[in-house]
Amino acid sequence: MIKNLKMQEEKFIGILPSNNFNFIDNSFKEIGASGKIYDKQDAVDCLTNKKEILERINWFFEKFEITQISENIILVNYILHQKIDEGWRKSYRLSIWKNNFIFYHQGTLINL
Repeated sequence: MIKNLKMQEEKFIGILPSNNFNFIDNSFKEIGASGKIYDKQDAVDCLTNKKEILERINWFFEKFEITQISENIILVNYILHQKIDEGWRKSYRLSIWKNNFIFYHQGTLINL
């Protein structure tokens, strides 16, 4: 699971386009960088929105780290760079993967 995790995370964020979202747990929750709380359907809706897909072309990860918490739980941390109209937006990202499914995700804006 660990070796494919960066690719799965890229699919979740939308950097790698995908039509298959079965890796998102049914009880998934996200606290976005905006502070809004999302569920699985919100995440899938965002990932299939054509306008938002085009915006992700210039997104990339920095400092991607994986920590195995237990046999079935993995913590992923990274900084996401997002190209937006005003320049670049950076946020700390944290995901919890449980039994090969993304279970939780959080974004926190970095104000430099």
